[in-house]
Amino acid sequence: MLIVTGDEKNDIAYGNGKATFEAINHLPIFYGWQTDLQHIASFGAKNGGEVGTIAWNWLEWTTRNDATAAKMFKGATCTLCKDSSWHIQKKKVDGASTSRNQN
Repeated sequence: MLIVTGDEKNDIAYGNGKATFEAINHLPIFYGWQTDLQHIASFGAKNGGEVGTIAWNWLEWTTRNDATAAKMFKGATCTLCKDSSWHIQKKKVDGASTSRNQN
């Protein structure tokens, strides 16, 4: 499961996204939120912008087993994990729960 939200101040879905992540423990789940990201995110941009790319890569990895797309989410050095603008938490994506920049 992929959850992407903005921060608590700018995205009405932040609380629900965080609560959903915290409640789910039985399947792989990746939660990323970005400071100042609005609720509509970048979906109005060409090709859905950055959030559209994230969603596309998630689908390519989880439905087509695309190893290149998986690099955005898997491992301690995943693409989003290395991007300081994203706050990342995951469960069962790498085999164990991990977090980076979750405050």
